[in-house]
Amino acid sequence: MALSRKQIQNRVRLIVVAEYSKAFKKAKIIEKVIARTRQQGRVASGNILNPEESESLIPSRDDLFLTKLKSSKFKLRSIVPVSVRIYKVYKEMPVDLKVRIQVPGSLSPQYSQISSIAINKKNNWQVSESGIDSIKNWVKQKISRGVVFSIPKSSNGKDRGSLSSNDEVNIARLAFGIANKINERGLNPDYKTDLDRPFEERLSVMNKAKVITEKRVQLLMVEQGIPLIENAFI
Repeated sequence: MALSRKQIQNRVRLIVVAEYSKAFKKAKIIEKVIARTRQQGRVASGNILNPEESESLIPSRDDLFLTKLKSSKFKLRSIVPVSVRIYKVYKEMPVDLKVRIQVPGSLSPQYSQISSIAINKKNNWQVSESGIDSIKNWVKQKISRGVVFSIPKSSNGKDRGSLSSNDEVNIARLAFGIANKINERGLNPDYKTDLDRPFEERLSVMNKAKVITEKRVQLLMVEQGIPLIENAFI
């Protein structure tokens, strides 16, 4: 029994989602980003290491590359990862089928400024209240590892010695000072990182998945007695 136009669209979409999802799970891009984060010591706040809670990575897991974006923290442009449309039908046969695949993959906006390879490199990162808490935690961890921070100078400019990890008041003052500098000047290039480089593997993963997917779609068309449609994937 011949499939309807809607059924063919749905079948093709199922094939695309299955094969591309399988490819991204195998590639383990998110796992690689998290591994690079650990290797580069970017673990002060733990946010990037826990993307499902912090939404630091888009997507947050390797099995979500083909899932529609959702975010409770960031206003992200919603996209449909896989779109299948039959635009023309001749004698009940699709003659113009198009498959569009839009796969996200990046650090979330709040974290993109730490990237040395992100497209958006504008120094417009505003440190939030939670970001200041992260800076405070970062200072404490650095102190615990032997790094020495000076207590912010008093109004008369006198030195006040070194910070201790339990000096909450002056750690907060230092964190606010660091946050203000970031807001004014952007993040110091020395603190930028290429931890998100594994996202550059997306194109290679998609090209490999495309070969297998096209074969399965062609088989579906043969089963339905439909002539092969060239250039369906865009």
